[in-house]
Amino acid sequence: MKISENAYNLIHLYLTDKLTDKDKALFEEYRKKSEFRNELSKQSKIIASLDKVRDKNIRNFIGNIDAKNNSKKPQKQKTKSKLIPILLASLLFISLVIFSLLSYLRPTTNEQIFAEFYRPYPVENFERSADGQNENSNIKAIKLYANDDFNGALNLLDTMELEDDRLKLYKAICLIETRNLSEAKIVLNDLSSSEKLSYREEAEWYIALIHYKNDDRDSFQIITNKINTMPLHRYYNELKKINLSK
Repeated sequence: MKISENAYNLIHLYLTDKLTDKDKALFEEYRKKSEFRNELSKQSKIIASLDKVRDKNIRNFIGNIDAKNNSKKPQKQKTKSKLIPILLASLLFISLVIFSLLSYLRPTTNEQIFAEFYRPYPVENFERSADGQNENSNIKAIKLYANDDFNGALNLLDTMELEDDRLKLYKAICLIETRNLSEAKIVLNDLSSSEKLSYREEAEWYIALIHYKNDDRDSFQIITNKINTMPLHRYYNELKKINLSK
C-alpha cells in the first residue's frame, strides 16, 4: 500500500534531522503502521548504503595515492601519473551517481519547504444530514480521511455530490496526499470562492503550497502578494516564513 504524501514528508524530515516536536509526535503515530515502517526502513538502508559506497571509494582512492607515493621504483612513475587522472575521473563519476540518487531519494529545496509547512487539514465535527444515505456516506468518508486512508476517502468522495465546503476541502487534501496536484488545485480554486472566510483562507494556503512545490514562482508570487495585503489572514505569518526560507 502506498504511503501518503504527509507520511513521505515526515520520513524525509526524519532522515534529514529536521523534525519539530510536533512532527515527532506525528512521526511516532505513523511508525505504528507497517507500511510506514517499511518505507522508512527502505529509505534508511538505501541512504546508508550510498554513504558506505561513497566512504569506501574515498578511502580506496586515498589508499591508492598513498601506495603510489610510497613506491620508490622509477619505472612506475609513468604508471602512477596515468592512474591518478583515471582515479580522479572514477571518483567524480561515483560522486555524481551518489548525488543523483540522493537527489532522487531526498526532496529538493522546494519539496523540503513544502514538507515543513504542509499538514493535512484536521477533521472537524460534522453535522448529521437529514438524508440517511448521504449521512452514511459522509460519515464513512470522514472516518477514512481521519484514519489517513486518503485513497479510500477519495474514492468515496468522488461518488458524492459535494455541497459542503468541508468535504470539498477533505477531497482536495486527499488529492494532494495521492499526488494529484492538478486536480487538487481545481477543487481548491472552487473552494477559494467559499462564502465562509476560513475555507477561503485554507484554499489559498494550500494553493500557495502547491505552487511552491511545483516551482511555479509566478503563480506563487501572485497569491503571496494577495495574502500579504491581509495581515489577519490565518496563514499570513506562515507565508512570511516560507519567503524567508527561499
